[in-house]
Amino acid sequence: MRDERADNHNQVDRVMGDLVQVGVVHGGVHLHHSGAVSPARRPSLPSGPRAFVNQVGPLAALDRLLDRPEEHEPIVATISAGRGFGKTALCLHWGNQHEPEFPDGRIHVGFGAWTDRPRGTAEVLAEVLEQLGCARAGQPTELGALSSLFRELTRGKAYLLVLDDVVAANQVTALLPSRGRSVVLATGSDNLRALVAQGAHSIELAPLEDDMAELFLSLAEPLVPLMAEQAEAVRAVLDRCHGVPVLLDAVRAMLLVTPGMDFRELLAELDAAGHGVTSMRTSGGEPVEVIFDVVVGKLGPEAAACHRIYGLHSGFAALSVGVLAAATGLTQAEVRKGMRELLGLRLVEPPTADRYAMHPWIRSHAAGVVRRFPAGSDDEILTRAVDSYLAVAASVDQALCPNRPWRARMFPELSTVDSVGRENAEKWLLAEVENLRAVVELAEAAGEHEKVVRFGVLLWSLFLVLKRHSEALAVFQAAARSAQARRSPLVESVLRTQIGFVHRHCEEFDEGQRAFDAAIALARTAGDLEARLTATEGLGLMLLDQGRIPEALELLRENLAGARLIEDPRRIALAELHDAKAEQPGVAQVLLTAAEATFHGLGEEYNAAKVQLWQGKKLIEAGQLGDAGAPLAAALDTMTRLGRDFDRGEVHEALAELATARGEHDSAQRHYRAAADIYAELGLVRQVRRAVAYFRVA
Repeated sequence: MRDERADNHNQVDRVMGDLVQVGVVHGGVHLHHSGAVSPARRPSLPSGPRAFVNQVGPLAALDRLLDRPEEHEPIVATISAGRGFGKTALCLHWGNQHEPEFPDGRIHVGFGAWTDRPRGTAEVLAEVLEQLGCARAGQPTELGALSSLFRELTRGKAYLLVLDDVVAANQVTALLPSRGRSVVLATGSDNLRALVAQGAHSIELAPLEDDMAELFLSLAEPLVPLMAEQAEAVRAVLDRCHGVPVLLDAVRAMLLVTPGMDFRELLAELDAAGHGVTSMRTSGGEPVEVIFDVVVGKLGPEAAACHRIYGLHSGFAALSVGVLAAATGLTQAEVRKGMRELLGLRLVEPPTADRYAMHPWIRSHAAGVVRRFPAGSDDEILTRAVDSYLAVAASVDQALCPNRPWRARMFPELSTVDSVGRENAEKWLLAEVENLRAVVELAEAAGEHEKVVRFGVLLWSLFLVLKRHSEALAVFQAAARSAQARRSPLVESVLRTQIGFVHRHCEEFDEGQRAFDAAIALARTAGDLEARLTATEGLGLMLLDQGRIPEALELLRENLAGARLIEDPRRIALAELHDAKAEQPGVAQVLLTAAEATFHGLGEEYNAAKVQLWQGKKLIEAGQLGDAGAPLAAALDTMTRLGRDFDRGEVHEALAELATARGEHDSAQRHYRAAADIYAELGLVRQVRRAVAYFRVA
């Protein structure tokens, strides 16, 4: 007969602590415990920040996690923000405030996403088990066994797990406790989105608001008297911290540990070249820049290339995918990949119109990286960025000023793209206005005078269309300096005229006079009648603004006579329009009628509408109030349809003037208010004041 016992087989694959394998036992078995599993321990969190302000919304969101049934699958919440926003501080503060909710313990472990050696899931889980009383020596070595043991130990319990600096969402999944009353908080950035898709709660941290940032500093009592005494400097320092807790902490530490330093001195140091908020140290002694160095050091090649561009010039605002691709030499698909990585790490803002802006404090650090680690390709990158803007600027000028002669006369070799279209050209100009000023500064600093003068001529629409006086003046003045360096009197004359028009519009008449006089002299040197007439026309219009009508009339008539010599119909029509502004109504109407016919023939709706505006104004001046309304209404319709807001404001002022002359005071006030609102939206303070002054007396 076969022995059944021969089929018995015992096998042990893993050992977790003590093991006894015996046959029949007679008497007792005495075990001396190895210490692999100690008596139950109640782990606790590290102490949180001594001072914690704001974050009312995130704290309330965490409180809502406690509205849970007696037994449930673990509740998971992701805490997302950029580096230095206080994600860990929030979790520790909340966890310590709610200790009674987690009677079995509160555990904090870090995955080290931002360290030189991120930790694996098994390593972190082993630490968690150790906090629960399982000695390392007796723990299993495989992740599956570690996870099973962890779930067994947490079954039916109420634990709080704070999983800090998580590298990937699957690490959190491996550390989820069993059913009970446990809560898991995971900190990270967009790398935790998969958890949210699986039902985790998402909590975003925002920068501290101004009053909370001030409160944060005031919790250090020695700073309170200084803050009261130097309120303006305090606000300026806070502006440079942008509500980021780690930067505020560094400011507080700097003031507390540096003898004699006050807010004014700190502000001067922060604004000094080569310094900034990321050059400080936190209260723990860690340089702020190191916190961000770790982030940048882990960027993929596409993200790193895009990140560097923002540090190469402080003037860059939101950069488009197209510019980033041109500058880096990457494809647009590669740029988008890199920008997704930067966005996930909260290093850039979500895109607007395919343009990405970088947080100011991150930009400060990016500039520091460029200074500390210069690269031989930096100049080439900037050159490509400048060239990409110049290429688009030519097409934008073609779309917005198709009949302006200077581009074709001065730079006939420039190629343009006719498909840009007026609407897209205006959108591009508005979106890129800050960057355009920056690239012109770059080109001038690099001695690229030919490029600078091209920008100056091509970006006339900064003034003509956008009425961005500051940016236009900066670009035109830089271009005039470059034209002077190139010894190009004709180009410089045109640019000085452009400068004169900006000053005229700002009612800076002395500066305008100097600019127009210089432009006329340069045009004479160049022997160019068209450039001289353009400057003469501008000076005449400015004199008209000042009420110096005889002088203005002389110059505007001279301009018209010269235009007739050139025999360019468009120039003649423009000269007729401008001369009409200074002439008596009868003569003016003849000139305006001729100009209107020419502009209609050329298909120039905008200039035709300008003529209609002045036809209405001259009819009001002549007392022909019944006839004045029609051309003004037509002008308003065209300017509205073309989106020419400044001109729309001027038409409203003319309609208000007509209503006043008719004794229709309510209508006059409506039009003055409409004009004031338009000018206010454009940021034109002088025009707002003028419209409001008329409104009050209408």
